[in-house]
Amino acid sequence: MPGSLIYQLTDTLKRITVPMLREKNPDRIKNEHIPVKRGEAKSRGIADKFIYSYGTYENYRDSTIVMGKWMQKKYNIRELKEITPEMLTKYYEERIEKELSPWTLAADYSAVTKLNNALKSRNWIQKDIQPSKEGIDFPIRKLKNRKERGPFTEEEFEQVLEEVKEHSPVTAEIMIFVHEVGARYSGSMQLTADQVFKGDEKIEDEKGKFFVEVIEKGGRERKIEISESYYDYLQEKIKENNADNLDAPDNEKYVFPEVSNQNINQQITKACKELGIENKKLHGIRGLAAMNVFQDLIQMGYSKSQAKDITSNFLGHNSDRSIASYVAEVGLSGLVEIALSM
Repeated sequence: MPGSLIYQLTDTLKRITVPMLREKNPDRIKNEHIPVKRGEAKSRGIADKFIYSYGTYENYRDSTIVMGKWMQKKYNIRELKEITPEMLTKYYEERIEKELSPWTLAADYSAVTKLNNALKSRNWIQKDIQPSKEGIDFPIRKLKNRKERGPFTEEEFEQVLEEVKEHSPVTAEIMIFVHEVGARYSGSMQLTADQVFKGDEKIEDEKGKFFVEVIEKGGRERKIEISESYYDYLQEKIKENNADNLDAPDNEKYVFPEVSNQNINQQITKACKELGIENKKLHGIRGLAAMNVFQDLIQMGYSKSQAKDITSNFLGHNSDRSIASYVAEVGLSGLVEIALSM
């Protein structure tokens, strides 16, 4: 590969970045190298080979630059293909010795994993450069290191929602959507009309049902069943929010008007302060949606282990530990331990 080691690192990550349609800086990433559009990667089995936002690209870029400079200084590495798993193991061990945050170390490993996948899928390297986590003493990411991750209660959500409706109807719409389907902010903002649909009458499990398909971080797609009444509500919002764009294709009509995550959380924070409720921001509503799913499954007769797995899938998480961060403050006896131990 041409160029310096740092150039090779950043150029490789650029080549696999597919910015979302509403990305703030899409023109800063050139996509001519990428033969996929939003949502297509999963169906082609290559979703893990791409980066789906400019912000994620920046984070991975910064992490790999630190790693690249260390490789240059320690081993005088000039090309990516010269890096070995043994070298990276030494790099991670040195980072661990510096007592860096467990979250920072996890981000370091994720960035190199994405880099490794990109290089190998394009045959730019023949063997993995990323070592297995086994044998590397990464510190555990403890729940107390994550702030404002507990969910709202249903009563708190209703109170905050009513307060927000008076000042920001758009924020209220997004709050309702997150409550219904457990979406992240990014998935809500990227939702287009073609992702709100009736089930296929030819498929037995979809007859008479209604769905939204949310594209989350990492390009993951989640197909979530919704009620007919909420489907009708979303269709009205699509018409209302695209009044000047009704003739456009459905994949170009957004369900919700664009509003920043910062603005949404400011509105929620303001409402929480007025009501004397502990602020958990928009993510706290996602946590509430997850807990509602978990509790419904338990009432339907699922075991806690089964309910945990289904809820994890509902959230779009790969890790069992992720559930614990949502239930830590709920007060459901033993649920955190169950989530961590399964």
